[in-house]
This record gives sequence, C-alpha cells and structure tokens, in this order.
Amino acid sequence: MTPYSAVLPALGAELETVLRRTIGDPALRIRDVQPLAGGHSGELFSFVARMHGNDQLLVVRLAPGGVAPRGPADVGRQGRLIASLHAHGAPVPRVLASSSEPEILERAFAVMEMVEGEGWETFVDRTDPETTADAAIDALERIQAVPVANTGIADEPWPSDPLAEVARWERLLQRSHEANTLAAVLRAQGARADVTARQVLVHGDYHFGNLLFGERSVSAILDWEIASIGHPLTDLACLGVAVLRRRFPGEPNPTGSLDLPLPALAARYGADEDVFTWHLALSCYKYAGILAYNLYLHQTGRKIDPVYDELQGTIRGLLAEGLVMLGSGITDY
Repeated sequence: MTPYSAVLPALGAELETVLRRTIGDPALRIRDVQPLAGGHSGELFSFVARMHGNDQLLVVRLAPGGVAPRGPADVGRQGRLIASLHAHGAPVPRVLASSSEPEILERAFAVMEMVEGEGWETFVDRTDPETTADAAIDALERIQAVPVANTGIADEPWPSDPLAEVARWERLLQRSHEANTLAAVLRAQGARADVTARQVLVHGDYHFGNLLFGERSVSAILDWEIASIGHPLTDLACLGVAVLRRRFPGEPNPTGSLDLPLPALAARYGADEDVFTWHLALSCYKYAGILAYNLYLHQTGRKIDPVYDELQGTIRGLLAEGLVMLGSGITDY
C-alpha cells in the first residue's frame, strides 16, 4: 500500500484541478489534506478548500485502488445519489463534485462538505433511546419521501420481491447450517413480507452508527455504498438489528446498542409488527452474512481487521434470533 505521505501532495494537486473546473474558480487552492477513516468503500480524506475567497472544510472519498467502479466501489454513483437527496432536502452532505471515471489518483471520487454532528453514543447519553430512535426514523422517512425517479439510481435494475434479498446474501453464508435453515424459513414464510408495498430508496446499512446527530435530529446520513430501491421496512429492520445486538453483551456493536423494545421501534414507525418481524429476520440474516464474510477476509489475510474475531458470537446469535422471532414474534424483544 502506498504511504499516505506519498499520496497527499498528488491528491491535493488533482483535487485542485477538478474543483477549479467544477466550481468555476481558477484561483481555488487546497491545503491541509489529511486521511480519515475510510470504511469499506474506499479511502476518505479531509481538506480545506479556499473557494471564491472563503475557506471550507471538505471531504473526498476515493474508490478502492485497483477495483473497477461497480456496485459499492462506484463512489461516483454514491456522489450522484447523495446530490439528488440533498436537492430534495434530505439530511445528507452537499456534494461539490463526483465522477465514476478515474479522475483523481486514477480512481472514482466524490467531494462533499464536512457535516458537523455527534455520534449516537453522545446523542443518546444527552437525550434518551426514544429520542434517538425518533430522530433516526424521522430521517428515514425523509429519504423515503424522495420520489424514486429523483434518486439518481431509478434506472438501475432492482428486485421487486423482498425474497430476492435472501438470495442476495445467501452466497455469504452457504457453508452455515444455521444460515441455510433461516433462509429456508424466510422463503417458506415469504407471504409475511408484504411484497405489494410501495418501493422506496433503501440505504441498506441504516443503523445509528451511520448517522450524525444535531441538537435533536439527524444532521447527516453517511455511507451510501449499498443503496438500492426496495421495501420500506428494509432500513427500519437495519435499525432493529442494531438494537437487537444489545443481546450479545461483551461483543462490539458500533451500530447502536439502544435500550429499546423492538415492538416499540416498529410502533414508532407505524409498521405492521408481523411484516416488520419478517424483515427483521431477513436483516439478521443479512448482517450475519456481512460479518461472516468480513471475518473470512480477516482470517485469510485479505483484509485484516481483528474486530471480526470478537463478533463470532454475534454472527451465530443473529442467525439464532432470526429463527426464534419468525417462530414466536418479537413481543419479548
């Protein structure tokens, strides 16, 4: 991997070239380029841009090096989506420039404003779990209110049946007996999924850890790499899994361990509890698959991250809880 010290000067120079053209300011200057935590969809850097005589703190996300800009690695797609949402008043950063072409360090990119806010842990300590859930649900309803045609990804193929999501994540868990059992039950009970629901924009990883909070509301929704069009309860179920993970004490949960009953979460959104239960079990299946795959990458040395060694109980627990709730409901959760 190229050291950041060798990358930063070239990154700053190429950002200047692109932003001068995009912003229309030939005198634009960039300074203080610094690496930030990049997540799973590439590398993230902060920098200060002096534009039209004023300084502004911005961030740039670069696609992973050596990876074709498709799916989660298409950072330009993320930029176009976020720009569309911002234009409709959704709580997302303002996008200044983005492209799926290899324009900066031979990679796709998106340049956005740096949004101020606090993480879920600080917010819930300052308020309470109910206020935190309400803020997250309000933000979710705001992105779901954006017409699908105006999301920037409406022309992409997307499944109309929630059961397609089972197949989407199944390949990550093919060797697990517990996962195969949960997948079979999800399919057998597919009528509970409400396939006639209105299709909406789905973030796909909508948990409290991907939100920045302001005084009483969400100031920004982050990390849009697996966004798609789908069922309106998909993202609420992601919040549900974040809450459910409090049942696995001692294992990390950066997604948000709120002390909140799952039926209360469904009620706050106005979801039918039985339909929500099916989607929650599907979300358990999905996150078990994602964690199991990342554990595999870690154990095989392809992407080292020791945190996944600590999440093996969570993987097994999500699969087990998904089966229980399909059989008994979520009254006791």
